[in-house]
Amino acid sequence: MTLRVAVDALPLVEARPTGVARATFALVGALAKRSDVAVTAFAPGPLARTPAGVAVERVDGRPYRRGLAARLRERRDADVCWSPFIAVPLGAGIPVVATLHEVPRARDCSSEGIARTMRHAAWWAVTRRVAAGAIAVSEHTAGVARSRGFRRPLVVAPHGAPAVDPVIDRPPGGAVVAIGTVRAKKGVALAVAAYERLRTRPTGAPRFVWIGDGSPPTHTGGIDFVGWVDDDAVRAHLAAASCLVVPSVTEGFGLPALEALAAGCPVVVHDAGALPEVVGDCGVRVSSRRATDWADAIATVLDDPAGARDRAARGVERARRFTWGDAASRVAAFLHDVAAGG
Repeated sequence: MTLRVAVDALPLVEARPTGVARATFALVGALAKRSDVAVTAFAPGPLARTPAGVAVERVDGRPYRRGLAARLRERRDADVCWSPFIAVPLGAGIPVVATLHEVPRARDCSSEGIARTMRHAAWWAVTRRVAAGAIAVSEHTAGVARSRGFRRPLVVAPHGAPAVDPVIDRPPGGAVVAIGTVRAKKGVALAVAAYERLRTRPTGAPRFVWIGDGSPPTHTGGIDFVGWVDDDAVRAHLAAASCLVVPSVTEGFGLPALEALAAGCPVVVHDAGALPEVVGDCGVRVSSRRATDWADAIATVLDDPAGARDRAARGVERARRFTWGDAASRVAAFLHDVAAGG
């Protein structure tokens, strides 16, 4: 039986896609390739990019999700609705499935801000009660959801790695790169402090480039905050970088780390959240939040090119285990079960 899946495609409207938007695009595209699924994307405006094989419908009315719920309830031409967010359309008349990239906690206020944290917490409280199920992007996120009282059906569907040509042998002098929205949770202050210490070495330090939307901090420590760049530019940065740094307080998955592994780029990550799940033993993992430890970890990669090449080569092989086809298979099977009342 062909399952009719309605997708909340709000992330695909973004002209400057975030990690969630890029992951949504890839997963929707992989789902659309399957013969057992028919995908219709619903959005409040034109999509910046439309995955091949996906029908698109515009939803008018404000707020958007209320209009989406009314549209699905009235026309009954979908079997299940999948949201790529923790937020779901309420009263859709069909089972709705949320996506858990992370599970909000009150303590996130210090790194995410009060307004953002409370908004996510409010949706979490609703989704726990009304969602027919949820897709978690990592075992870590699934575990946190269960520990926070999520009792609905839950499937883990990790993100896929991009298909790129890896560069293992890298010339010296490549930049240190970080990718992510410029906000406290991403470890901006830690990166600034670590880079300041790295620059005091007798041998100096390469350029540090931070890629992502958001206002740079007043004190940058010499980091070059270049803002948002498109996918081609991200791939070019990763192909030439000395390493990718992920100093986030925690990550529900850590897509930039996986993209770096696929590109053959050495990685230095916080040993917390889902990052160990993604990186395994193919990167340098830092368990502390001390700037000196992070500077030392980055220096390890810069000063030991043979070790960096070894980890990068193993990282390429590890990244090949993560595919969007596998993610789509898990999600499609789960959506079939949810639609059948399982």
